Amino acid sequence: MKTILVAALAMVLGTFASNTYASPLEVSSETTVVRGARTQVKMEIDVQRATTAPGELDILFVIDDSGSMTSHQAKLLSNIGELVRAAQASGVDIRAAVINTNVDSPPWTPVPGVTFKGEFIGIGKKVASTVDGDFEAVLTENLKLAMNTNGSGQEEPFEAVRLALTEPLLSGANKDFLRQGSALAVFVLTDGTDESPMTSAEFVTFLRGLPTSNMPTFHAAYIPTASIGATCSASGQGAPTKLEEVMKEFGTLQEAADLCDADFGTKLATIGSKYEGFGVHSVEFQLEPVLSTLKVTYGATSLMGGNLHGGWIYDSREMLLKLGRGIKWMSEPAGTKLMIEYTAK
Repeated sequence: MKTILVAALAMVLGTFASNTYASPLEVSSETTVVRGARTQVKMEIDVQRATTAPGELDILFVIDDSGSMTSHQAKLLSNIGELVRAAQASGVDIRAAVINTNVDSPPWTPVPGVTFKGEFIGIGKKVASTVDGDFEAVLTENLKLAMNTNGSGQEEPFEAVRLALTEPLLSGANKDFLRQGSALAVFVLTDGTDESPMTSAEFVTFLRGLPTSNMPTFHAAYIPTASIGATCSASGQGAPTKLEEVMKEFGTLQEAADLCDADFGTKLATIGSKYEGFGVHSVEFQLEPVLSTLKVTYGATSLMGGNLHGGWIYDSREMLLKLGRGIKWMSEPAGTKLMIEYTAK
């Protein structure tokens, strides 16, 4: 069975292939010509050199280190090798760091490399990177250090994330993690609720307001509220309504990992299997096209429909044309425009 860690990565990658996180391209000009009962549409888009940059994703794992977490932590540690293969196969430049939910007091039993108040956990490297040759070793070691039950029983994942991604830690102990223009995925593993002073709305505003990250999202592996359908005990913890409110805001609640479900890893892996590539770009349509007339060209290249690697797909529900990350934007001279032509319904 796919484990929670493998599924967690697959899940956040899968999210970035969704419509919500496809990076939009601005239409520089659009003309419409009415011919009889038909409207012909022609769109021109300036392709920026930024579209050629590799996708960058910064993942922050937030581990509940309170006394009831032993079995849940063990699930997260399993099968690191599959996670690494999934990360490398995606082609995404990933950085991963680990913090715990402990904010109000030092760990009960001091362990080298184990910190609190949002500081990244680790003895040597505190940030694992797929660019380096030691991604698996660094992430495994840092997660192992985080997998303890020496933390406070007052779990504060929201406040821990805020501390981790702001000064003085951001340019101090937590430097070399959050990158300008990167996507940010926060993944929380907990069997409790958030007891931070921040409201769920304040936390969402914080993530979306980070000056460096342009694509934040939030996932959790947790025990759902009764209304969602929990089937196991939350160890006397309060209802995790704040976690669910944040996931609802980011549209990820249905992708949440249910700690009550013995097979939740497989569920998340299935979601992740839909991932087709980070770095997908989108163009919003104002008029619904007749698909058989839709023509997309970039210089001398005609981009093929139904191909999200080197071509495009059209999402009629969102009225978005999605362009694959495998398109060779550098194949044409600078200034070449992306052309989209179609007949409107």
